[in-house]
Amino acid sequence: MSNSRTIPGTVHDKNDLDNFIVKLDHKLTSNNTLTGRYAFGQGTQEFPFGSLGGFGSGSRLAAFTNQSPTRVQVLSTSLLTTFSPSKLNEMRFGYSRFRTNFRSIDDAFDPQAQLGLNLGTGKLGLPEFDFNGNFENLGASAFSLPRGRLSETFQTLDNFTWIRGRHTLKFGGEYHRYDVQSFNDNLERGLFSINAPGIDPDPVIDTLIGFYQGNSFPSILAGNTQRFTFNNGLSFFAQDDFRFSSTLTVNVGLRWEYFGPLGEKRGLISNLDASGNLVEVGSPTLPHAYNRDLNNFGPRLGLAWSPRPNTVVRAAYGIFYDYIPQDLLIANFTTSAGLVTNPVPSLAGSPQFVGGLNYSNPAAFSDPTATGPVFTPGSVTGQSIFVTDRNLRTPYVQSWNLNIQRQVSSALAAEVGYVGSKGTKLTRLYDLNQARTNSTFSAVDVFSTGTSSTYHALQSTVRLQTWHRLSGFSTYTWSKSLDGASDGINFNSANVAFPQDSTNLPAEKGPSLFDTRHRWTSALNYQAPAIPHLSSLLGEGWQLNTIVTVQSGRPINVITSNGGVNFNFTQRPDIVPGVNPILPNWSPSTGYLNPLAFKDPAITAVDPNGNFGNLGRDQIYGPSFWNADFSITKNTKIRENLLLQFRAEFFNIFNHPNFAQPTNVINTALDAAGNPKPLPTPTASNNFCNSFQTCFVQGAITQTPDVAQGNPGLGGGGPRVLQFGLRLQF
Repeated sequence: MSNSRTIPGTVHDKNDLDNFIVKLDHKLTSNNTLTGRYAFGQGTQEFPFGSLGGFGSGSRLAAFTNQSPTRVQVLSTSLLTTFSPSKLNEMRFGYSRFRTNFRSIDDAFDPQAQLGLNLGTGKLGLPEFDFNGNFENLGASAFSLPRGRLSETFQTLDNFTWIRGRHTLKFGGEYHRYDVQSFNDNLERGLFSINAPGIDPDPVIDTLIGFYQGNSFPSILAGNTQRFTFNNGLSFFAQDDFRFSSTLTVNVGLRWEYFGPLGEKRGLISNLDASGNLVEVGSPTLPHAYNRDLNNFGPRLGLAWSPRPNTVVRAAYGIFYDYIPQDLLIANFTTSAGLVTNPVPSLAGSPQFVGGLNYSNPAAFSDPTATGPVFTPGSVTGQSIFVTDRNLRTPYVQSWNLNIQRQVSSALAAEVGYVGSKGTKLTRLYDLNQARTNSTFSAVDVFSTGTSSTYHALQSTVRLQTWHRLSGFSTYTWSKSLDGASDGINFNSANVAFPQDSTNLPAEKGPSLFDTRHRWTSALNYQAPAIPHLSSLLGEGWQLNTIVTVQSGRPINVITSNGGVNFNFTQRPDIVPGVNPILPNWSPSTGYLNPLAFKDPAITAVDPNGNFGNLGRDQIYGPSFWNADFSITKNTKIRENLLLQFRAEFFNIFNHPNFAQPTNVINTALDAAGNPKPLPTPTASNNFCNSFQTCFVQGAITQTPDVAQGNPGLGGGGPRVLQFGLRLQF
């Protein structure tokens, strides 16, 4: 489903790929086997990277299409040595190289040469002009574009296995090295959010007036963002699989993990020291970006027990530590994109200094006769920064499960189980300077390991194997996932990692953004018997296949269109008691959310600015999902080693309408007292907004799930699609 507005010159997705794999297996001696793998992949993706309206949303016009060339290389080798029938050792080495960049095809456009617009940045490419949804934006997204990276990983490990009686002992160690050469010209093309001055009642004309006046909220940075970051990892483990009896096996193990702090070859990483000063790593007050965490011990315990024939009980518990990817530290979606691009005072005047510019000459934007650049270098004081907790810990999760498996017959098996987990020291963002009490900086976006999560699920599965030519499974999961932040990065989803109120983080506890309470999936395959009165060529080898998926909706992180405190864009509305927030007969044209259910946050003594709404995080759930795929397959054996397969596939065969999540940014229709806000005065060009319902459409639905996931066409909740194919197998 496309947006109701027709956008001329929009671009369609394109993804060209070339891949190959080389394999080597060689037996050096009777006790030594060498294997090797090399995989190569290269592709170029072309896609629009924008949406209608929204701060920093970019443009969908073809002139600002994004291109992303990618090259991936993976090399792995292993040496397997058999010392004796009970002693085995494996050594492995792995190397991967990933290169990509994101650019807009207008990156050779010179605003000064072609428009006479001297921005003072020296950057090519049109800045992003946001028109707040009144019509299509101009320019590619200013956030993190252009950007690119060359990532390399090195892995060396050794595992030793020793079978001794009823014990199977394993010991090992592993070393990792991660190198990233990157650049991220975040906001360096410039972003102008156009303000409508209120001169004309037509919002389109009024926005254009603001554009020509240069009436905007600009955001712009400048500086060389080329960086070479790295970190190291080390781990050791020991475990024992002990077979107590023929019906009981117990697994016990312990793993220790170490993930070294982020470093940069030239020391171009910064953080706040104990005195609150922004300094480079290597300074006397900041030897490391953050302190080492050496306390990462992860025990594991599991058992498999067969109390009676055809029945198995499995249970397990373990603690697992997680590596914090460099992406979260060097490319986060905040004003200052990571620890490597802060406006460090000691770098002022050098090419590596990355800082904001001043909108000191707005006349040069709106008046072609004005002289001088639009922007000039700004002061270090008052800029936004990105930092981490100096005592950043390693995130970990405790996982446990209990499952009972029962073979009912030779063709039927069933399983039911409970699965749970608890995440601790998980990553999130918050603003340390939300109230702007520290005049040295603007926003101080902190990347911390200060949140948690829980997950509980009942999982059941029934499997059918070759029963009257039928095979398949049916599985149902009833679950609940809660957390304080559903990701460690805030990219394209305002309150995934960022709170409404940075001084009240416990209030962010709520359903995970991916929480799916109910999910049922069934797949069935039918091997059709030979069709009578037809030759074997036509009458044999037919199969019918179907997959049905049904799941409940996922949470919508509803926020208002207001900036909230200091433009963090995480303000939630107040909820009107007793009013269903979901329209009972919603449709894409009416919107999903009820405008009468939301109002401006109330002004209280605790919150005199009225900035924080009482709607809990992720409390409203989006549309459910229902999809059935069907296929017919015909296998024709031509010769002993030659098979021809015909497939007819019907994705969403019943053409059931499925919708992606509604727009989560709403314009509150009621004021803080609960009274309807006044409607705009209708004009000849603005007669489309002449009622409360049309002026305050909330939760607009503009996409099907497949389009929202960047994979339009086949499956994933799109409209019915038919696909036919022939495959020659030899």
